[in-house]
Amino acid sequence: MKIKYVKIFIAALVLIAAFSATAFAAVKTHVSERYGDVYYENIEIKRGDTLWTIAEEYKPSRVSTRDYIQSVKKINGLTDDLIYEDSFLIIPVECAAAD
Repeated sequence: MKIKYVKIFIAALVLIAAFSATAFAAVKTHVSERYGDVYYENIEIKRGDTLWTIAEEYKPSRVSTRDYIQSVKKINGLTDDLIYEDSFLIIPVECAAAD
């Protein structure tokens, strides 16, 4: 009986891992298609930060602020625009072109 629950638990972990990897790959593909070559940066939210001010600081010039905010929300699983001081966001950052 105990082995059955262990097998179910392991199967659930495998499914969660597979789903997470697939979801992250889909978001990464979406971001890469929109922005080109990107990497992801983990930033700490400071007092007074908003998604708008963060987008204005980090987004590529050819991307609208609204589109960038939507991507940040999708990457971080946010359903609204609320962010909190001392928490962290993963944001897409465009790679600089090599000279």
